[in-house]
Amino acid sequence: MTLQAYDALFSLFGQSSFTAAEQQVVYLAINVFNACEYCTAGHSVLARNAGLPADAIEALRESQPLADPRHEALRRFAETVVRERGRVGEEDLAAFFETGFSRAQVLEVVLAVATKTISNYTNHITHTPNDTFMAATAWTAPHRRAAGA
Repeated sequence: MTLQAYDALFSLFGQSSFTAAEQQVVYLAINVFNACEYCTAGHSVLARNAGLPADAIEALRESQPLADPRHEALRRFAETVVRERGRVGEEDLAAFFETGFSRAQVLEVVLAVATKTISNYTNHITHTPNDTFMAATAWTAPHRRAAGA
């Protein structure tokens, strides 16, 4: 049942108004914030396939600012939604809207958060091993790097 819910939400977010690259910006920002090693590795491949440049993918993987102002606003907003558990302030919304995003896209980010919450938490609980296609994009969460894991 959980897999069905994830598949349905993933499919719906794929139909959002965000471009394929923007969808991956949102997903990677959430995955990294939630320290999901499996999803960060997998979405790094999907981001490359969606046309995100390597430097943008690396910046997302390290929670660093993106050179593209629109992508950076999207990254910051997605992280804020997760960090603040949806309690974003008017300044956060204004910064999001200033780069051309809409009110409907606010809710599309919420949809992505719901999608990734299911997968990130599931992968944390089950310790999902990386698939072979993710070998080159393996990622270690910062808290595990600091612990020498």
